[in-house]
Amino acid sequence: MRWCARFDMHIVIGCLFFLVAFVVTRQLLPQGILFYQGLACASACALAQWVVTRRSTRAARLTATKDALLTFLLAYAFMFTVPTTVDRAYSVRLIQQLDQSRDGMSRAEMEDWFAGRFIGEGGVERRVREQLATGTLSEEHGRFVLTARGRWLAWAFGAAQRIFNCGAPS
Repeated sequence: MRWCARFDMHIVIGCLFFLVAFVVTRQLLPQGILFYQGLACASACALAQWVVTRRSTRAARLTATKDALLTFLLAYAFMFTVPTTVDRAYSVRLIQQLDQSRDGMSRAEMEDWFAGRFIGEGGVERRVREQLATGTLSEEHGRFVLTARGRWLAWAFGAAQRIFNCGAPS
């Protein structure tokens, strides 16, 4: 039991370091792509945990790798579930907007708010910039087209929508 608790603490500490690194990164570089910043922080913390675990406890390579992988996956799950959802989900913003509206909002007001907010906050530009950075889009003669990676991703998203019955594929 004592051996297990010692290694579990490495995972807890690794996750705490991830949270601190991720918060600091977002505060210093808020214009970056949140998802990729989270992946970078999770990877760096998992790697650092692996090195520290191997050196400080003389743990077997397999044990250190398992702990680092678990830390990475926990950090990824948190990052994808909480900050990415809050950043990307207009449902979250709509709830916040309704919370600030004393008399509520009509459907038309919500639609106007959503469209104005999305465009006003650079919603299209932000997504184009992200897709260009990931290599799923390219610009040709003033038009954006999917790359081979983008076409594969469109196919994969469509398949996931059909499999999980969550939205009509376009």
